[in-house]
Amino acid sequence: MAEQMTFRKQYLLTLGWIVILMILALLTPNPANAQRLELGVGSTRYGTTDGIWYQSTYPHSNDLTGSSQFIGWSAPFAERWQALPPTRFGWRAAAVHLGSFSNSAYWEPDEAFFHPGTFPRCDVVRLSDCWNGDGSGDVWGVSLGLTIERDFGGLTLGAEGGSFLYYGKWTQTWRAPNNASSGVLQMTETHLTPYVGVNARYGYAFVMLRGYKGVHAGLADRVLRQVVVGVSIPFGGDK
Repeated sequence: MAEQMTFRKQYLLTLGWIVILMILALLTPNPANAQRLELGVGSTRYGTTDGIWYQSTYPHSNDLTGSSQFIGWSAPFAERWQALPPTRFGWRAAAVHLGSFSNSAYWEPDEAFFHPGTFPRCDVVRLSDCWNGDGSGDVWGVSLGLTIERDFGGLTLGAEGGSFLYYGKWTQTWRAPNNASSGVLQMTETHLTPYVGVNARYGYAFVMLRGYKGVHAGLADRVLRQVVVGVSIPFGGDK
């Protein structure tokens, strides 16, 4: 590909489409019990663990914030209008790109890290006998879960929980001490993990916060947090 789009250009392009779709959505009815197409962009914060592709004792730089995209489809399957405020139960399916992350680090061999005193350690000042490398990763997948929503005038508050099936990729360029050798390692993982979230919708705009119990892909190894803002486009419904 002669001219590869950067993540920033993709982000701005996606945001532009959301603005266009929001303008179109304003021209359509917005019933409370409608099915909804949800399009959003946001930010993801990955978690990591000391000792996985970096060691805090040695120089390192971890970029754990990614730009994410979200395409969801939600629908109610039960309503309790007798409740005050009215309550709806439903489901949400979504395609989620959590975004990229990367690092650059020095580290010592596993034998010296896990068994200190029994193997020579690399020099933290001169960085002799240290391994070093650069890595980058990305995660995307699909989620399916149950939702509950309550209306407070024009504001709708909701919560959700379900499962996230994801594919994670990590590419690591490594260099042995004193550049004696080097190479590239590629890792891919597919896992199913639970998630929970809360959201708020006012008119056609929504904001969503999600937490994923664990996303594993190279440097990423712990609880992940995601914030999404976007437009909710209704279709169907009669209220």
